[in-house]
Amino acid sequence: MNKFPGETNRGFFIVSSSLFFRSGYRLAGCSDKEEVKNPPKEAPKTDEQAKAEYKFTDFGLDVDLSDTNDAIDAGYDVEKKTTEASIQDKEQNINLNGDEAMKELDKKFKDFIFDEMTPDAEVLEEVEKAFSVPADAKSVEVEITYANGTEKEYRR
Repeated sequence: MNKFPGETNRGFFIVSSSLFFRSGYRLAGCSDKEEVKNPPKEAPKTDEQAKAEYKFTDFGLDVDLSDTNDAIDAGYDVEKKTTEASIQDKEQNINLNGDEAMKELDKKFKDFIFDEMTPDAEVLEEVEKAFSVPADAKSVEVEITYANGTEKEYRR
């Protein structure tokens, strides 16, 4: 129950803020170059799940290899009026932002079939396959905010 009038999602805000700042997900302070000018039709335009083909509004991936930290770093963030996207893969020499990153991410996202109820191992398997994560990766961290507001972290 809310203690103060207008205090609706204070706990959610605190939890989501702390998750965001702890992660390798760095889109909050990104420059205009990460803003997507032409998001794909499938991307959700709001936080409503109803018409979204992607089942999430935020996606962050950070992969560390034994000899390379942040070997793969991908981010996707939908706000009310903007969408931001970035993808970096040091092993494949890929560093894309904005529309170019969104095109690459869309190729990966459109085949995702998981949702917030999918077992963690299955989500990790789909993400690792889509992003060609090596089986011997030192760590894989995925953070997703689903279109219904559910936030989940997946790690191995």
